[in-house]
Amino acid sequence: LLAKNRLVDLGREEVDVAIRSGFGPWPGLEQHRLMPVRFMPMVSPELLRQAGPLHHPRDLLALPRLTPSDEWWREWFQLAGVALAPADEQGGLELETQQMEGMAALAGQGVAMLSPFLWRGEIAAGRLVAPFDLLADSGRFYWLVHLGARRQVAKIREFRDWLLAEVAAEGASG
Repeated sequence: LLAKNRLVDLGREEVDVAIRSGFGPWPGLEQHRLMPVRFMPMVSPELLRQAGPLHHPRDLLALPRLTPSDEWWREWFQLAGVALAPADEQGGLELETQQMEGMAALAGQGVAMLSPFLWRGEIAAGRLVAPFDLLADSGRFYWLVHLGARRQVAKIREFRDWLLAEVAAEGASG
């Protein structure tokens, strides 16, 4: 299991399947749409209490943001009607994965731009909150991909079928 943001070459590396985010298609790969890429700022309730009330999305610029260079911040702020200066996309704690960003947000280290579906347990338990209800939809999707020529390999077929059934059961594919 690799949790990396780099694009793996399924034809050359010892990786059977990958989850990618984007528009697709990827030549030579069979792809299965999992769910839309939707995201919003999430923060621990404690950090939100310390920050005081946030009245407008631009108020998030006064808080430590996790990976402020991530394009999701730019997309979300644009949707919220907030113009960013180049300096707004620099500094801060830069983390490689959404998992790392979410864990840092849970620890009160800053505001993370996260996919709520992937953090629904923490949200339901009140450990992460959204300071604003604005959910961005980039038009991208999360995809399960594998080499088309390997579609009938038992471990790939079983994993693919299991994951697609789980996504369908959660209603995430919308």
